[in-house]
Amino acid sequence: MSWSLHKEIPAHIPREPSLKGFVENIAGIVDLVTFALQFFGGVDPLRTYDIPFVGLTEGEHSFDYTLNGEFFEIFGNEELIDSSFQVDVILHKKSSFMELSIMFKGSSTVPCDRCSNPLEIPMEGDYFAVVRYSDTPSDEEDVINILPNEDILNVSQPIFETIALTLPSKRKHKRKDCDPEVLKTLDELSRISNTESDPRWDALKELKKKDDK
Repeated sequence: MSWSLHKEIPAHIPREPSLKGFVENIAGIVDLVTFALQFFGGVDPLRTYDIPFVGLTEGEHSFDYTLNGEFFEIFGNEELIDSSFQVDVILHKKSSFMELSIMFKGSSTVPCDRCSNPLEIPMEGDYFAVVRYSDTPSDEEDVINILPNEDILNVSQPIFETIALTLPSKRKHKRKDCDPEVLKTLDELSRISNTESDPRWDALKELKKKDDK
């Protein structure tokens, strides 16, 4: 008679959980908790841009951020939904105040004012402000006031405003890159622009006026 050292475990006896299964269970719990916090408003996405300056030593401190349309959607800006930016922030802490520098570079894709086709606009810029303690808000563009008991500086608002204000008001392709069918219509409109008013052409005339600006 032969004997085996490997016994078959009866089906009714639970097996020990594997490491892989344990990790998957933990990951599932983390995802569930994260979802619950976001759903019930427990996580503010703009907290990512908090700088706890009280614990910083005097001197310069650098922070890097990568932005996309989700950031601008939080502020209700639809013009920058299709965008991507790299932002560098330098906070220079001094004994009684701080200096904030913001530099950004990237691009945003918007409709062309002439043909409505997508137009990618390269964008870059910078912003500088003095951060000081005060009980009243500042009415100066280059001064940010924070309450004397504050220990966190959130830079999301100045980042948003710096980029949003850089987006040009006129957004057009070079004429050779515009939709040829639209250009053909505009050229035809220009030939009849001196004729009497015709309701069929009124909408096109408005488009032509926009193109001429």
